[in-house]
Amino acid sequence: KLISFSEFCLTGVPESRKVADYLSRAVYMPGWVTDALGAKAREYDCYIACNTFERDDEFPGMVFNTSFLVGPDGGLALKYRKNNNAQVGVAKNTNPGDIYHDYCRINGGTQSLFPVADTPIGRIAMTTCFDIRFPELMRCLALRRVSRKRN
Repeated sequence: KLISFSEFCLTGVPESRKVADYLSRAVYMPGWVTDALGAKAREYDCYIACNTFERDDEFPGMVFNTSFLVGPDGGLALKYRKNNNAQVGVAKNTNPGDIYHDYCRINGGTQSLFPVADTPIGRIAMTTCFDIRFPELMRCLALRRVSRKRN
C-alpha cells in the first residue's frame, strides 16, 4: 500500500552546485511528476512517496528539496519541504526557515512546516535527508493532529 523511493531518485544532485542547475532540475507540484506518479498510484491503489527539487512561482529563483506523497486517487496528498541544511551553504536549495515569514503567510501558518497526511493506512509524515537528525522536527510531526493539503 506504500511505495517509497529515495531522495533525488528522479534528478540526482547537480555536480556544479550552481543555482541555475538546481532550477533546471526542479519541477512544479502538482505537475507532470505528480501526475505520472499519481497515475501509477491509481493503477496500483497505493501511496507513492518520492523526493525531488521543486520550484514555486511564489518564491522565484528558489529551489526546495521536497518530499511528497501521492495517493490512490492520483492526487498530491502531502508535500514536505526540507527544513534544515547540513551542507553549510554548499547546497543551493531554499529552506522554509530562510524565508520564514513569507513562507508561513503564503502557505497557511506554521503548521505548513510540519505537514501530515491522515490516510487509511495510517498517519504519514515525511522528512528529507539531514532533517531526520532533529528531534524537535520529529516531535512536531508526531504531535500534528490534522492534515494540511496544499495543491
